Amino acid sequence: MSVRELLDLLEKKTAQPEVFKDAFSEKNLTACGIDINAKELSRLDAAILLHKYLLEIEGVQDLEDISGAEVLKDLYDCRKCVNHIAQVYLRGLIAPVRYPLPDGREILLFDGKNLYKERSLSCTDYM
Repeated sequence: MSVRELLDLLEKKTAQPEVFKDAFSEKNLTACGIDINAKELSRLDAAILLHKYLLEIEGVQDLEDISGAEVLKDLYDCRKCVNHIAQVYLRGLIAPVRYPLPDGREILLFDGKNLYKERSLSCTDYM
């Protein structure tokens, strides 16, 4: 799925198309570090977009206690992304990637195959 495909799905669900177009403008998404023309949607970009949609379009308040997301071993790898990841993970919108260990245990990661890079700008600066 591409970034635009997810945006199209979210836009179809909104009852506020003008608010959506403003909140998800290319300028705003670029400020969040999202390439609107990306052919493949990363898990991190999906988390940012879904969290932004919940806050700005649906009016859903953030969960105050995000400690339950600390089971994700890479939660703090991108400190500016922590809240986006935690909010969508705790609401069950994006499942973790499970990695088995040789001893039979497993670790949970959010990003899995992509090592995400620190975002130079925080999307929350523009929300």
